Amino acid sequence: SMHFEKLDEFGLKYQIINNLKTENKYQITIPDSVFFGISGVSNDSIKLNFSVQEESAFGNIYITAEVPENIPQVIIELTTDNGKTIDKQIITGTQELSFEYLDPGKYKLKAILDLDRNGVWSPGNFNKKLQPEKIIFYNGTLEVRANWDIDLDEPWKIEK
Repeated sequence: SMHFEKLDEFGLKYQIINNLKTENKYQITIPDSVFFGISGVSNDSIKLNFSVQEESAFGNIYITAEVPENIPQVIIELTTDNGKTIDKQIITGTQELSFEYLDPGKYKLKAILDLDRNGVWSPGNFNKKLQPEKIIFYNGTLEVRANWDIDLDEPWKIEK
């Protein structure tokens, strides 16, 4: 049987905590009416079939991000080449970042100077004379290959 761990306070995100083997096929069945929405609507019966790929099918990116002085928090987002966010990490100082088990493909990095520390990009407020939070893009595209690590020796100096 599979065991799940709740990842958020609302019970919207769960993680499988079993060690899954790559050669096995798995099925998760969620019976009718297990989950209820705010309006009282419940789920239909759901069956999910999946298997686990070998570690060698994925690639990793390792990079050190240097946070500018006087910036309380920076949101680092790993996106696909067309801008879909794959991973988000919040840092408060210079730190090595790990993006692991990535599908082969092209990725980009962006940094949001999160001055209000709310964990998301804030668009600013004209009436309060607040500027939008600055977004800085990593120069270049990172191409991940299967069974390959991109370990960038040169730190990413995030400039204000």
